[in-house]
Amino acid sequence: MVEFDITRIPRYSSKSSYAHFDHRVSFAEVQAKILDSEYVSNHAFYPLISNEIITVRYRGGKRSCKVRNIAYASHFDHRVFQYYSYLWSDLYNKKAIAEEFDEVAVAYRSSLSSDGAVTAGSNISSAKKAFDYMRVQDSAFVLTGDFESFFDNLNHVHLMASLRSLFPSGRLPDDHYQVIKNILRYSCWPIGDLAARHELPWPVIDPAREKTISDAAIDLRFKSIRELNKLDVILPKSEFLANKSKVITRPWRRTGIDLGIPQGLAASGVLANIYMADIDMKVRLAVERVGGLYLRYCDDFIVAVPKSGFDALVEAINLMTDVDSVKLQPEKTKAFRVDSSGVAQLDFESVRTGKVLSYSGAHPAQKVSFLGFDFDGRVVRLRQSTVGRYHKRLREAASAIARSNQGEGRHASKKRVSALYQHYSPLGIKGRRLCSSGDADPSAFSRYGNFLSYVARAQKAFPNDPIAPDEAKIYRKIKRLSAR
Repeated sequence: MVEFDITRIPRYSSKSSYAHFDHRVSFAEVQAKILDSEYVSNHAFYPLISNEIITVRYRGGKRSCKVRNIAYASHFDHRVFQYYSYLWSDLYNKKAIAEEFDEVAVAYRSSLSSDGAVTAGSNISSAKKAFDYMRVQDSAFVLTGDFESFFDNLNHVHLMASLRSLFPSGRLPDDHYQVIKNILRYSCWPIGDLAARHELPWPVIDPAREKTISDAAIDLRFKSIRELNKLDVILPKSEFLANKSKVITRPWRRTGIDLGIPQGLAASGVLANIYMADIDMKVRLAVERVGGLYLRYCDDFIVAVPKSGFDALVEAINLMTDVDSVKLQPEKTKAFRVDSSGVAQLDFESVRTGKVLSYSGAHPAQKVSFLGFDFDGRVVRLRQSTVGRYHKRLREAASAIARSNQGEGRHASKKRVSALYQHYSPLGIKGRRLCSSGDADPSAFSRYGNFLSYVARAQKAFPNDPIAPDEAKIYRKIKRLSAR
C-alpha cells in the first residue's frame, strides 16, 4: 500500500470543534488504530449527523433559498475517512497520470506520497487556464455546466466498480471494503432532533414556502448549533442506543437502486473523481484530438474547442449526458461561441444535435461563467453574486456596530471594530492582527486573510483584468456604515 508521511495530514495534532456521538480526538491520538487494517475491518461506524446549509438568495427581485444537505462523521470515523481518502487519492492520481487525464480533475487531488503527487489546481488557476485558452483562439465553442444533485445521485454499483479498478487485483482489501461500505450505506441522525433533545430552538424552514424563509430563522439555527458544539458528547450513550433505530434515516435507499453518498465527508470529493474517471478520460480524448480543453472541478466543468472542433464539442456533450445515474442541470448547462466580438449563447439542444443556432430564449447569457469568474470575451471579472455577498455581509457587520454606537456614552468595543476591519477591509488581506494579543482575544481575528485576500490572489492571476475593487471606497463604506 502507499507509503507517506502521516504527520503531514492536515490538523494531525489538533481536534475538531464540533460535537458528535464520540469524544473529540486528534489523528495523532488514534493513529495506531487507523493504521491497523484489521481494526478498521471490524470497526463499527457511528451514524452521521445531517444538517441543511441554507443560503437566502435574491434573483429577479424574488427571494428564494438554496439548500445544501451535508453530513459529518464522528471524530474517530472522520479520521478514518480522512486517512483512506488519501490512500484512494494516491491510487486515483497514479491512474490519472498513467492514462493521461491527470490535468482534467482539478479539485480533491491531495496527496501525501511522493510518487502519487500531482499539482493541485485551485478555482483561480483553473478559471485562468480556461479563459486564457479562449483568448488565444480566433473563435471557440465553449460548454459549461454541472450535474444536478451530483453527490445525491452517484450510483453505488458504478462507484464500487470504479474504486475496485484502482487495485491491481480488482478486489478491495477488507479494511477498504469496510470503509466504503459505511460511506455508501450511511445513516444519518438529523441535527434538528438533537437540538430538540437539548431543548434548543430549531425553526422549520421549508424552501417551498417563502414565509418560512428568514434570516432570523437561519440565525436561530446557527445559535443552536453553537450551543450543541459546546457539549463534550452530543448525546449520552444510553440515550443514543435507546433512540438510534427510531431516529436515523438512510437517504441512499431508493426504489430499485441505491444512490448517493453524503456530502461533507473527507472522502466524498475523492470518490467523486473516482466515479468520473472513465468519462473524464473519454471527454479528454475527444477534445484533445482537436486541440481543445476540458476541466472539471467536482461537478462543475468546462469544455472549450477551436471553431474547427465543433464535432468534438458535440461528442463531449453526448458523453456528459451518458454519465451513470447523474444528469446535467438544464438551467446551468450552456453552450457559447466566443470570438473577437464577444460571447454569444447558443441553443443547447441544437448544439447537442450538431447544429449551431443562436439561443432564442429570454435573457441570453453574454458571458462565460466558470468557478466564480465571468468572461465576456474581453475581460475577466469576479461573478457579481460573489461580490454582492461580500458587500451584504460587510453592510450587516458595519450596521451592527453603528447600532451599538447609538446612545450617549455608548461605543462599540475596540475588539469588534478591529474584527470588522480584519474581516472586510484590505487590512485583513494578510491575516495580521490589528490589536496586540494583550488587547484582544487572538481567536477573534482571522489568521488566514479575508475575502479580499482571495481577490488579491485572483488579481495576481489576472493582472490585466478589473478584479480588485477600489480600496479607498471600501474604507469609506465601512466608515459610513459603521457611523464612526
